[in-house]
Amino acid sequence: MTIENRAGQKTKLIVKRVRRVVYLGVVIGLIWFFLRYDFRSIPENYNHLAPQHMPAGATVVMIDCDQDVVLGIGTVLLYEPPGHPGKQTFGVVAGLPGETILLIEEKPGKGRLQVGDRKEILLLPKKHKIHSGVIPDGQFLILNGDRHLSTGVGAPDSRVFGLVPRKNLQSKIITSLNPFSG
Repeated sequence: MTIENRAGQKTKLIVKRVRRVVYLGVVIGLIWFFLRYDFRSIPENYNHLAPQHMPAGATVVMIDCDQDVVLGIGTVLLYEPPGHPGKQTFGVVAGLPGETILLIEEKPGKGRLQVGDRKEILLLPKKHKIHSGVIPDGQFLILNGDRHLSTGVGAPDSRVFGLVPRKNLQSKIITSLNPFSG
C-alpha cells in the first residue's frame, strides 16, 4: 500500500468520524430544543394579542417562565389569571416590579395610563383593579394587546384582576413560526 493510499484512507476515516460527531451533535441539539421549548397555536378566535403582537392562529415557540427567564416590557406571556385556577390566557407585560403606575380616569370607561415613562390611553371596565402606585416585587402589570379596543372583560387582564404574581406566569413567547400571517 502506498503512502498516498494510506493518507487517503486516514483522511476518509477522519471525515467519517467528524460526520458522526456532527450528526450526534445535531441530534442532541434537537432533543435539547424540543425538551426546552414548547410549541403552541394561539386559538383562532383569540384576537386579544392582535394587531401589534401575535395574530390569532399563529404557531409560537415558548419557554417556561422560571426565575431565570428575563421578562421585559412587551414580553408576550401565557399565564394563569389570579383567582382563576386552571385557566390560561395570553397577555403582554406592561409594567415591571418597581415601576410606578399612574392612572387618571378621564371619563367612565376610559383612562390615561402611565407606567414609568410610557403613556397610553386605554379602555377600563366599570370596576377596574388598576391602582396608582409602585408595582411590588414579584408582581407584573399584564394587559391585552387590544387594550385600546376592549375593556379586558372578554379576555381578562390586570384591569379585571389586578397585578399578576410571578408564580402565575407560565410561558414566555420566544417567536412566531408564521411571521407573515396577520
